Amino acid sequence: MRNPHGYIRMVGAGQAEFDTVQCSHCDAHYQVMAFQDPTNAGGWCWNCSAHICLACSKLGRCLPFEKQMEQEEARYATRVSLGMA
Repeated sequence: MRNPHGYIRMVGAGQAEFDTVQCSHCDAHYQVMAFQDPTNAGGWCWNCSAHICLACSKLGRCLPFEKQMEQEEARYATRVSLGMA
């Protein structure tokens, strides 16, 4: 993978450093190797044109994290308007 999204350094008994990519669907970060193909690192969602983790690629649907949050906000606004929140 040429352009990882992040970098993590774990300090403790065993130090580790690696590049990370953020999943567009679940917002999780996962490790990638240098110049790794995105499809081998998890997957690529052709609907939202973003990297996704292996778990989300197995689901076979496109529901970006941002859209999930918008849907939850809309549900909350509905509950508030009905006096249920």
